[in-house]
Amino acid sequence: TTQVQAAGSLKLQYHEVNMNLNSGSGDVSSANNILTTSTITEQVCATYHNNGVDIWLVVHEYGTNHFMSFLVTSSGINLTPVISSTGPSHSSSTSNFNARGEIKFSPDGSKLAFNGNGEAGNDATNILCLLDFDNITGILSNPIDLPFSRGEFGLSFSPDNTKLYGTTWKALMFTLSDYNYLYQFDLTSGDSSTIVNSKEIIDSMVVPYSYGTLKIGPDAKIYVRYLGTDFLGVINSPNQLGV
Repeated sequence: TTQVQAAGSLKLQYHEVNMNLNSGSGDVSSANNILTTSTITEQVCATYHNNGVDIWLVVHEYGTNHFMSFLVTSSGINLTPVISSTGPSHSSSTSNFNARGEIKFSPDGSKLAFNGNGEAGNDATNILCLLDFDNITGILSNPIDLPFSRGEFGLSFSPDNTKLYGTTWKALMFTLSDYNYLYQFDLTSGDSSTIVNSKEIIDSMVVPYSYGTLKIGPDAKIYVRYLGTDFLGVINSPNQLGV
């Protein structure tokens, strides 16, 4: 569990569930364990180690360019993270608003996308970045700064790892003349400038309606939270290019 907007005293914590307790239904056996005293963003993600068994847990320190990769094995969590100082740092934002957003791994664990929910009138608070991930060492590298739409929030790779989707949630100091967007980048070229120029708007709606998180479902579709509504949007064919 992470901090709300990189504020407060809770920090990054972990909690353990023992499935042998409660007659096999499981119960919390250890809670509120401090994993790091660093101030981190709201974002957290995980992917398999190269061995297919262990897990890399990745978070980002607020106000710096430090990614922290914690290795989780059958023995527990390695409390000493692998630090990757790469990509953008957070610029100062009202109430640490750009600590909101998502970090997402590609399904194959080779790429990581990272954003920051910036505020209107201060483009420096917005972040949208694509990086390579080494699932043996836990090191992130080769950052590509992607063109943001302001107010970045949701992220998801396509199930086949070839596309990156993003959404905006323009929540701070934006006006009713602003639009929120769902967009796509094509990653197939592997070339940074080609990826940057591949951005395509898939959908949009006027503020205050906005998008939230993006999640790949078990049916290989991507589900989209539409804030201010009582339904989910869906990208039926997320491996395909364009609208």
